[in-house]
Amino acid sequence: MGHVIAVSGKGGVGKTTLCGLLIQYLCESGKRPVLAVDADANANLNEVLGVEPEVTLGELREEIERAMCSPEVTLRYGMSRTVRLRPPSGKVRRMS
Repeated sequence: MGHVIAVSGKGGVGKTTLCGLLIQYLCESGKRPVLAVDADANANLNEVLGVEPEVTLGELREEIERAMCSPEVTLRYGMSRTVRLRPPSGKVRRMS
């Protein structure tokens, strides 16, 4: 069974450090896989964990925005399945 853990609070109180330690504990305890999302604009959870992200949320968001504006744009980053995008107009455009 999966769990969702959300952490929030004021800046500088140790959220990233706490999350890094929790992720390390879960991985070392065999509680895998672990999906960690740092949605902070100045995200540095990857540095605490000592990993380099393949793609950031910002890059993914920008790619989706480009795809909504231009049908010629190919979605990358593992989005090989058909993706339905709902632009602000409300019309659904199917992309394969």
